[in-house]
Amino acid sequence: MKDHKRFDKAIERDFQRDRMLEVEGNRIFHIVQTKDNYKIIVDLNAFDNDERNIETKIDGNTLTITGAGMKETSNTTKIAKFSQSYAFGNDVDLKDMTKMRHGNQYIITIPIED
Repeated sequence: MKDHKRFDKAIERDFQRDRMLEVEGNRIFHIVQTKDNYKIIVDLNAFDNDERNIETKIDGNTLTITGAGMKETSNTTKIAKFSQSYAFGNDVDLKDMTKMRHGNQYIITIPIED
């Protein structure tokens, strides 16, 4: 019986940890669509506040954004890596995307073609 309770607690901890990572990922990457473009806003705080820690890859109409950051304290080093992929329709050409930094945000703009 004790083994079942320990197993249940371990499963619950894993579920909570996964949920926290999902919530954190939603705070880091945010997409907005207007009639003219898509804007993907990346919170650079998670990536040492450095846009060089963000990588974009294009595969057809899929854009994958990956970022990594490291935080050190006197006793520990934490490394975080997040990746998010976005699939777009035929109304965009990812080669036309632009990237710029605005404060603590890295903004990727993808124009929508008429």
